[in-house]
Amino acid sequence: MRVSFNWLKQYVRFEFAPQDLAHRLTMLGLEVTGVQAVGDDFVFEIDLTPNRPDAMSHLGISREIGALTGQRVKRPEIIPVGMSGETAPLITIHIEDEEDCPRYAARLIKGVTIGPSPQWMQDRLLAVGMRPINNAVDATNYVMLETGQPLHPFDYNRIAGSKIVVRRAHPGEVFVTLDGQARNLDSETLLICDNQKPIAIAGVMGGLDSEVSAETKDVLIESAFFNPKNIHRTSKNLALSTEASQRFERGTDPNGVIYALNRAAELMEELAGGEVVQGTIDKYPKRIEPIRVNLRAARVNQLLGSYLSEGEIGEILQNLEFKIEKSNNLVVEIPTFRPDILREVDLIEEVARIYGYDRIESERTSQIVLFHKPDHRERLSWLVREVLTGLGLFEVVTNSLTDEEARGMVSDFSPAVTIKNPQSRLMSHLRTSLVPGLLRVIARNQHRQQEDIRIFELGRVFHPSENSSPLPQEPTHLSGALTGLSSPRSWVGKSGIISFFHLKGLLEEFFFKILLDNYHFFSYDISELDDRALGIKTDSRLLGYFGHVQRRVLDRFDIEGDVLLFNLYFDEILGLIKWDRVYRPVPQYPFVPRDLSLVVAEKVSAEDLTGLIKEKGGAYLRSVQIVDLYRGEQIPRNKKGLTFSLKFQSQDGTLDDQVVNQIIEDILTDCRTSFNAQLRE
Repeated sequence: MRVSFNWLKQYVRFEFAPQDLAHRLTMLGLEVTGVQAVGDDFVFEIDLTPNRPDAMSHLGISREIGALTGQRVKRPEIIPVGMSGETAPLITIHIEDEEDCPRYAARLIKGVTIGPSPQWMQDRLLAVGMRPINNAVDATNYVMLETGQPLHPFDYNRIAGSKIVVRRAHPGEVFVTLDGQARNLDSETLLICDNQKPIAIAGVMGGLDSEVSAETKDVLIESAFFNPKNIHRTSKNLALSTEASQRFERGTDPNGVIYALNRAAELMEELAGGEVVQGTIDKYPKRIEPIRVNLRAARVNQLLGSYLSEGEIGEILQNLEFKIEKSNNLVVEIPTFRPDILREVDLIEEVARIYGYDRIESERTSQIVLFHKPDHRERLSWLVREVLTGLGLFEVVTNSLTDEEARGMVSDFSPAVTIKNPQSRLMSHLRTSLVPGLLRVIARNQHRQQEDIRIFELGRVFHPSENSSPLPQEPTHLSGALTGLSSPRSWVGKSGIISFFHLKGLLEEFFFKILLDNYHFFSYDISELDDRALGIKTDSRLLGYFGHVQRRVLDRFDIEGDVLLFNLYFDEILGLIKWDRVYRPVPQYPFVPRDLSLVVAEKVSAEDLTGLIKEKGGAYLRSVQIVDLYRGEQIPRNKKGLTFSLKFQSQDGTLDDQVVNQIIEDILTDCRTSFNAQLRE
């Protein structure tokens, strides 16, 4: 936004040089990106944040300067021209959509003579980057730049039926704007219409059919307040950004509508002749009232480290045109031109801006909380990162936004949460899985000759809420992907390609490190993994799955070689972790080893056998490990031999062979009964 140095001086007194003023405005949070000499004037280019619609005008910037120098802004006085009487017989207004148009006002000027604006106005408009058009249009543009309230002049005699209707566009409706472009509208677009046709896109741009021209004799001036969200959406959908839309989409002042309207009517009468018709039509069905916020001086000083009195705080806010009442604390009425101020802390920020951060003395001492007690979720997050990085994986962080195509490449078939205003086609949905992001990281690294990759991500995914809540569910997932060699190349021995069993062992070690042992593996069918995939579960909860990624999925991401993937449900794991630790002393007595070789059918899984052995091994069984898998001539076809290494140990004394032998016999009995297992000689 551009503002004129000389123009600002009409509303507030200051003695700053242009460069000094630029510095002071920047200190106030209004970043000045450039100062340019234009004739005997200086023009400031100000980069405003979206939350400061109040500063998008010369009066708004003057208000900031006034607060800085302890002054109130001097607004132009309006001579009450045509302030009594009724305009109703000449124009009627009907608002169909009061949500997107809470207020609409208009005044009529009859008998104008359209021509060029005086040179002083043209120079001032040109200085701030606005092209002069004619005296009627220039008057409304001048008032917009002065007050921040956009206005629009219509040729009154082109308004069919002398009626204004504010309504939504019909689906597929086409409207030709002032720039001569035919615009295709959707049902969310707000239109200003007469009795027959649209005459403007509300808050954005007027139409050719009702523009003010050299033949115009009577002008109807519109001054309104529109829903910022609707104007922002319309401007974005139409790829049409104007000086008006930039202000409306940030939020104009609903209670500044009439002042700007009367100011424009007075100025137009002065520049274009004619006579302002008595009376103002103002449709304002539900008044927008200022909010009131309690402000504690003690809280101001606590947050800022300052020593300001209530009087000093009140004076700063009053110079910003906030109204102050005193009770036990300050009660501040927030003017409606400041929609960004909602809480006490927002007011404290205003005090800090105007008082000056550089004036707040630094404390020589500070209070630091040295101990922070993390909750269980935070503790497990730290532990997960520590364990996985210790196992050789690198943490990555991928984008929560993805596209529909990538989402369809993985098995999570739940509906996606769609972004209403995506920045691009590739960022149109919230992710339902971490997997596509990890595969993109692998593809990007492979394209840069990085082949051996071990990565993981701990992050949220998003699913539509199952109840009436408008917010999505946000479960946390832990996913990882591995590809390349199982270990770095070395002269000591050959390095093999990382395999399914490397990943299985890594997960077993991970669960061991986080002290989760009540789980088992089972055959799992999921679309992005091949038929070797395994699921991980407890008795009642699915904890995740892992396996080889299907080649068709890898081809979609342009990935070479095999990729092993795991996806764990962090929230489910969190509910199983036992945080209470019980100390168990190191056993003083030796363990008793036993090897158990069983012959079972091919379809019997080693996981099921291991589970049964653990169950029947009782309190003395310390570990079970598979040490051999045999298929060959010495056992029947369609059978396999599995050898388990068992270790038994007691805390109370040396185990007797008779006790261990009885446990082995019980294990064999149950294995025969449950799996028709035979002891291999």
